Amino acid sequence: MPARNMPLPQPHGPGLASAPRRWPGPWPTDPGCHGPAGARVDAALALLLTTLGDLDAAATAGRPTTEAERGAVRGALAHAGETARAVLTSMYELGSSTALYESSRLGRLFRDGHAAAQHAVLSAANYELAGRTVIGIPAGDPTL
Repeated sequence: MPARNMPLPQPHGPGLASAPRRWPGPWPTDPGCHGPAGARVDAALALLLTTLGDLDAAATAGRPTTEAERGAVRGALAHAGETARAVLTSMYELGSSTALYESSRLGRLFRDGHAAAQHAVLSAANYELAGRTVIGIPAGDPTL
């Protein structure tokens, strides 16, 4: 499901949603803030699905995947992780101090999302491996 169709977190505590602004900048629920974030997530997802689709097409055709195709998936995974961290951080910053509370849904999304993005599969180290396959240098990674 594209990010723009996902329900938005409610970062405010009881009664805070109607409180007057006390700091500069938009509220976290301002669509102007979510537009760029949603576009970044949608673009990262599209890249990942495209590269995975290439692997699927190879399997459907009965041919082995190339190192370049597998490297492209690793690069797309690294990009997805990097994008997720950046979007989570920007939403967290927009949430002001309400995101600090343990009861905050935004705070929980931030913590859980960053924990998931720490997985080796989403590591920025995969960019080097992907870059090697893009320019035709053997990846030198037995897990690829």
